[in-house]
Amino acid sequence: MRYIRWFVLLALLLSLTVAVSAQEMNDMALCDTVDTPELAPSAGVRAMMVLGGLQSGDISAAETFVSADTYIQHNLSAPDGLDGLLGVIPLAAEGGASSVNFHRVLVQGNLVALHTSYNLPIFGGELVGFDIFRFDEDGQIVEHWDNLMPVAEPNPGGHTQTDGSVTITGLDRTQANCEKVVEFVTRALVTPDPELDITQYINPASYTQHNPAVADGLEGFGAFLQSLAENNQVIAYSQIHLVVAQGNFVLIASEGVFGDADNPTPTAFYDLFRLEDGLIVEHWDVISPIPPQEEWVNQNGKF
Repeated sequence: MRYIRWFVLLALLLSLTVAVSAQEMNDMALCDTVDTPELAPSAGVRAMMVLGGLQSGDISAAETFVSADTYIQHNLSAPDGLDGLLGVIPLAAEGGASSVNFHRVLVQGNLVALHTSYNLPIFGGELVGFDIFRFDEDGQIVEHWDNLMPVAEPNPGGHTQTDGSVTITGLDRTQANCEKVVEFVTRALVTPDPELDITQYINPASYTQHNPAVADGLEGFGAFLQSLAENNQVIAYSQIHLVVAQGNFVLIASEGVFGDADNPTPTAFYDLFRLEDGLIVEHWDVISPIPPQEEWVNQNGKF
């Protein structure tokens, strides 16, 4: 299948579109470092210590590094505020079988992103997820977003949801890589461009896929999209909400729909991309339905 052919199929599949010009994309400034001092390397450690409490039940890291006054929780199954977090941590560790494993850590501006796998029996068992933490100028965590899905079997290429490259390189290319990925997601998924040459963004000779349902290479992605169409399924992004980039890794958190084309489910998409020489060569994702508002434990919204 030629790359342009499957991309036309992608454009037909996506029904939620927003007209975004190149200038408007620039105005979004999604890749600009926020106007706060750069976080110290210890910020990633602090975030990991807080999540590590889910394994041990130890709330001391959360008490130390999470703001007691301003902490905003976007996990819609968890209570808001520090008190809510302090209640969840020991609950997650009940029974002694819980585990937390960290695979990747990105730090940009006042944001830390973690790629993590969990075994939390009380919360559904084995999960893989992305967590994003926002820090204030005092190094306190003031906001948290995440996306979780069950751990799946290796995909057709034999890759899991968390294996693959972990080495951060090319810190001087953080901005360029971030802009490349935001442009790709916008042109390919938010505002489909049927004239897009996919090989300007994804390396056609080397593309490793970690989505449980998708094989490696552009051909694998094309086969996945064709399967969706044949089964009256749709995947559509409507808005990028958050971006965390460091060197050759870029994490994009987006909102959209997924599932039955006649009645798709509101969905959160977290996509992590690795780049080499300005092209995407590896992709991980976590896709999770956004529950209806009447089921939310807090009212902060998914994003």
